[in-house]
Amino acid sequence: MTKPSKLQEQAAARLVLAVTSAAEAHRLDGGPKPSTADFREAVQKLARLSTPCSADELLARALDERGKAMKMSMSAGELVMLVESPVETYAAMLLGDEEFRAHVAALEATLGEV
Repeated sequence: MTKPSKLQEQAAARLVLAVTSAAEAHRLDGGPKPSTADFREAVQKLARLSTPCSADELLARALDERGKAMKMSMSAGELVMLVESPVETYAAMLLGDEEFRAHVAALEATLGEV
């Protein structure tokens, strides 16, 4: 696999911003929660706009950005993507801030038990 060009990296960063912005808009709006399937489909469509990232890679980067923005551990996004939990990974991006913090804390506790 070849390394993405600088322009492809910029494109991926913009798509990550689109994912984080869409999820944040949902949280700010306070309207009906979109289904996880609808959000997953939106991320998958965004991923098709550029070659360097799959939908899961976009989501992982968006979760990392969210964790950083919330001053959480550097591994918050990785935990959500890698540790099994009742909360589906795409649904985690739609959680409110406190719910997201609690979810990551629960995953950290689960990982500590392993």
